[in-house]
Amino acid sequence: MSIKRPSKGQTTAGLGDLYDARTDCFLKQCSILNTSAVKCVNIPTTDYEFPVTGTYRELFFKLHLSAELGASVLSGLVDVGSNAHFLTETLTSSRMRQVSCLYKTTTVHERLNLAALSSEVESNFNVDILRAGKGTHVATDIEWGTSSIVTARYERADSDSTADIQGRVRICLEQLIEQLVGVGAGAGGAVTNGRRQRDTQAAFTVRIQGDFVTDSDIPTDFESVDKFISRIPRSVAASNNGKGKPLTYTLVPLEMLCMMFDLQITQQVILRRLDSEILEQVVQLFDECSEAVRKLHNYNGDTKTHQFCLSTSHVQEAAEHLKQARTSMLRLRSSYAKVLTDVRSGAADKKHLWNLLEESRNADRPAVDAFIREAAMRSGSAYILFLNDASCMEDGKRWEENRNLILELLKSPDMQNQVMVCDYYEDTNSPHDTNLVQLPYVAEYRAGRVVTQDLNEGQKFLAGKCVICHGPNPLIRSGFDRPVQSRLMKMVCAGKGCRSGSAQIWICATCKEAVQFGHVDEFLYCKCGRAWYKNCAFKCFGNSHGVSYETPDPDTLLKQLQSLDAMNDINVLILGETGVDKSTFINAFVNYLTYETLNDAMRAPQPEYLVPFSFSYQCRTRDGNGFTTQEIRAGSSPNEHNGIKGGSATKTPTFIESHYMTGRCSV
Repeated sequence: MSIKRPSKGQTTAGLGDLYDARTDCFLKQCSILNTSAVKCVNIPTTDYEFPVTGTYRELFFKLHLSAELGASVLSGLVDVGSNAHFLTETLTSSRMRQVSCLYKTTTVHERLNLAALSSEVESNFNVDILRAGKGTHVATDIEWGTSSIVTARYERADSDSTADIQGRVRICLEQLIEQLVGVGAGAGGAVTNGRRQRDTQAAFTVRIQGDFVTDSDIPTDFESVDKFISRIPRSVAASNNGKGKPLTYTLVPLEMLCMMFDLQITQQVILRRLDSEILEQVVQLFDECSEAVRKLHNYNGDTKTHQFCLSTSHVQEAAEHLKQARTSMLRLRSSYAKVLTDVRSGAADKKHLWNLLEESRNADRPAVDAFIREAAMRSGSAYILFLNDASCMEDGKRWEENRNLILELLKSPDMQNQVMVCDYYEDTNSPHDTNLVQLPYVAEYRAGRVVTQDLNEGQKFLAGKCVICHGPNPLIRSGFDRPVQSRLMKMVCAGKGCRSGSAQIWICATCKEAVQFGHVDEFLYCKCGRAWYKNCAFKCFGNSHGVSYETPDPDTLLKQLQSLDAMNDINVLILGETGVDKSTFINAFVNYLTYETLNDAMRAPQPEYLVPFSFSYQCRTRDGNGFTTQEIRAGSSPNEHNGIKGGSATKTPTFIESHYMTGRCSV
């Protein structure tokens, strides 16, 4: 089967040269021809295109590299030339954005006239080399011309739009190419740029790699790229009698050639073709490894920038992980080259390639990801006090409460927590300054997300309650069933320094529902979803606990959870006509279970309810001459309609769960 192979820097091969598909290389000084019989066809064309993602997968596709040749490029078996170095280069930073233009000019197509050689085989062919079986293919066609890759790179700031950056620089490159090669809307025009385009161009680092780029004349900006591309036609005319450089080779199997001319090969060459599936997966692995290295490069740079507030050991650890990731990628490349050659030549089975893929995925990448996750998501909380001078003066009492709260957090013995102060100031000269703090507040963050927007107000609301917050690992929100025999979490606080002695019911900090423990799977359940018990943090209302969440010892916590009593379940089915106050009865029942006496319920800031409700009643005005309508409303739900004007508010069957001191009531 013939192969069409881009040259990618290997420009020394000619028609009749032998090619070894086991290593994807031409054999030096090894041509089967003693004479030349060549057909030439002029095919002057120019083409260019823009890769989008910059991954190996896309680059190989855009450059028409087969899966086999792509494998050789990644493994280092193919020594690419100056015009293809970008194939083995990767972006060092995941914040780096680039736009590349693949520019190609074709001049001549040469083809070996095999029919003209058939008359005198012995005189036209180097039979000894042919019979020795040194290669696997022979070059029968060469497409000549030149190719260049113009790449503009930009390190994106957090506020920059990736799409806007890439769009602007692509327009600049596209107009440049169109004006120079005579295609598109800008054909034949002078290369002129407006101020916005010049500003865009100045912000980018520009590189060009191509057949006629020399070390002494490397373009570094748009202006020099413009001059370089304009010189390409002259460079092509002066190279190989106006043909330029080899762009693509057509390779015919040696066995097919010998069959055509009835030649016997004394040494049979074994060549195994590899499945495209495994080769595609290896390309994906290299893309994943490159992305991991870029993330570590970013994080390593961030640790050096902020090393004034980080431990020396952590800065060193980040640098060591980056070094290990780069070493692992080099080791993967080397191992891939050996296994690839052995499998192609028949010295090893294809399963060795699958084994290498599996070992690499199970070893290096998970370690890199684990470090990134650990660095980005520490187990403790981060507390940030947001304020400015105006907000503190606006509400002195609120400022005093949040000030005392932040001081208490600073005194906390839990060293996992981070406490920061963000002092906003108003920039009167900036029209974009919209992040003004109206009132001082402390926000709590865990795993990169806001757990409590206003910690002081949240503590007031949760006063007297024991609260659970899931940790850095993601909460599972769907795709599971809550165990039937789950147990209500009523237990003493498992905090390391907490001295609260009585068992309490624990609620979720987000949905405020009583949390249940699935003793068959060791997950904690609430309305939010479920989380593994090791990934949860606890905070009770005891004075000895403090204001921060704590992650208890896993073994101690599990023993407490496994010793929880099974809940006393009460299942109540309420049926009745529309408007007979079924929902009102449920809410009254909840208050009956919650409060010891009616006076306790009356003293509560608001009634407890499970079903949102709304109704109205009329009372006399103060002057006694009329009536006024008072509306009472609590909560809202898509299943509850406004009942102010009478009629039933509940429009669909509803399942409601409530907890009391010894069990659970499902209504």
